[in-house]
Amino acid sequence: MDKAGGATTTQKGCESRSLLKHVQNKAIDEEFKNNTEWHYSKPLYDSPRCNEIITAAGLNEENQFSQNDIRVCLDIEFVENDNPSKGKICCCKGKNNCNGNDLLWSEIAITMKDIEKFREKHSNNENLLNSSAAETKTIETFFSHVFSIFILFFALF
Repeated sequence: MDKAGGATTTQKGCESRSLLKHVQNKAIDEEFKNNTEWHYSKPLYDSPRCNEIITAAGLNEENQFSQNDIRVCLDIEFVENDNPSKGKICCCKGKNNCNGNDLLWSEIAITMKDIEKFREKHSNNENLLNSSAAETKTIETFFSHVFSIFILFFALF
């Protein structure tokens, strides 16, 4: 980071494949007690998704039909090669500039403490919590059943 608010490296990607693998490995372990790979991906599975980050920042209440993009980041701290590091997970809701590479360190940001407060406050209200997590739970159940049927089918042959 050369200067406050300066640009940095942007990495883009989709975590859905990793989440699916987590769900599959956990289902195998629950059924056959022989797969602990899901323990390594649990932090990713438990981490907030973009919908939750934007909602926890209070930016989701803005006009949903607005043409403006909503951008907010989650400040994270981690250790890499024994060196404390900082990063941002940035999320965007909108159509125009969400795919731009112009993310800056000065972007609006919240912390995991904000996410934890949000989760505590809304723990009884499923609709306000991360819709991605709810969808993932549905997918988890579906794939768990499909995988069980798949295993049973091949066990017969």
